Amino acid sequence: MGILKKITFISLIFLIFINCKNKEEKIIASQKRNELIFKNWLRDTINTLNKENHLDYKRKINISVDSLSMDIVKTFDEKISPEKINKIKNKELIYAMDLLSRNHYLPEDEFKLKFVINSYYSISMVGQLKYEYDSKIKQFDVIKKSKIEKYTFLKGNFIEKKILNY
Repeated sequence: MGILKKITFISLIFLIFINCKNKEEKIIASQKRNELIFKNWLRDTINTLNKENHLDYKRKINISVDSLSMDIVKTFDEKISPEKINKIKNKELIYAMDLLSRNHYLPEDEFKLKFVINSYYSISMVGQLKYEYDSKIKQFDVIKKSKIEKYTFLKGNFIEKKILNY
């Protein structure tokens, strides 16, 4: 009876060991597949971005050395008159105007709007997604005739406003 227990115990350990190795191989294969999907998406996206015409902002694209992440930094520096707000076509500028309007910060006179958006794309650990995405507004300044209003942005809304006179 003692030998039978030892054989069963050793067999159980052996099966657990084999099963662990198999799961590890599946994880590595899945990760490689996700990397390949992301790199194909990245190649296609870079081709599309290079053909895109962007006149209303400066864009900087940073790709990691291993090609498993990409940052796109868009810098806007626009002079805006209240009469022409409805004619704005760029979706980021429309969002910025909406954000100012919602919070009752939209200036009544002509102003200059400076803001920086950082979009981060990386490999997804979820098999159904090509990439994971995060976006942050790094700078948001409204420059008026005699002052600069600097806004801090978090989770889709302003959380702080600093006024600098000059």
